[in-house]
Amino acid sequence: MVFKAFLRAAPGLLVPVIILGGIYGGIFTPTESAAVASVYALVVGLFITRDLKIKEVFSIFTSAGVMSGRIMLIIAAATLFAYVITRNHIAKVVAAWMLDLTDSMVLLVLLITLALLVAGMFLDAISAFYLFIPLFVPVLLELGMDLTTIGVMMTMNLAIGLITPPVGIDLFVAAGIAKIPFTEAVKGIMPFVVSGIAVLMIVTFIPALSNWLPDLLGL
Repeated sequence: MVFKAFLRAAPGLLVPVIILGGIYGGIFTPTESAAVASVYALVVGLFITRDLKIKEVFSIFTSAGVMSGRIMLIIAAATLFAYVITRNHIAKVVAAWMLDLTDSMVLLVLLITLALLVAGMFLDAISAFYLFIPLFVPVLLELGMDLTTIGVMMTMNLAIGLITPPVGIDLFVAAGIAKIPFTEAVKGIMPFVVSGIAVLMIVTFIPALSNWLPDLLGL
């Protein structure tokens, strides 16, 4: 049963190999790798697994276009928001306000972590970065955190948020692909959410874990 399921899933499992292998192998840019992986997935769906019908392709393209349009609108609004924040020095005001709340670095980092986790449940990572980098990075720099650690911490936060119920955008996608109820996907993902948060805390409060390689290379 497991072996048969693996064989059936094997063509789809090559998608991340194409994306990551293409990027880290220097073959594609991230945008190009996404395009190549999309074409590959289309070919697999039409001719290998046959889960996709020709008549469904147009509706899939339409849905993808609408979703991309929504994301672009969010990014456009978030870019304007970031510009206004920077232009009016709002980030400095927010940073000063947060630093006045408490002298505890741990508490402030936990508050920012909670805010990013919640944001990750509702927004895609790109939009969330546009919104929160101008607000939170000055605060974290003021607390003495390294930029590399901040980047890793924020990325992990938003990635965990994408699979965290009650929303978790990626959970809906995974449930749809696996053709299982959303509640079942939530039950299966919880151990990964808990372990992800534990790793996030370790990486956040032990900066050497995210800085050892840049330090080794003198970056």
